Amino acid sequence: MSSKDLNELKWQRPFKPFRVKTVNDEVFHITHPGLILVGSQDVNIGIPHPTETLPSVSDVIWLGVEDIVEVEFIESAIT
Repeated sequence: MSSKDLNELKWQRPFKPFRVKTVNDEVFHITHPGLILVGSQDVNIGIPHPTETLPSVSDVIWLGVEDIVEVEFIESAIT
């Protein structure tokens, strides 16, 4: 997975929710394009705020692009 691939997923229209899996078996759901910020070598993923409207976040996770081992589409948005 490259930063270019992640940006293509982020900017696709209409947006299709997806999840990323990491080398540490963590899974993060990207249900809104505002929940992911992609750099050339790192990715910031926003953890949705439990009571606010997306893309409001309560925390941010930093990952290296090389830490992402799989990306798959989510059939329906997970809230």
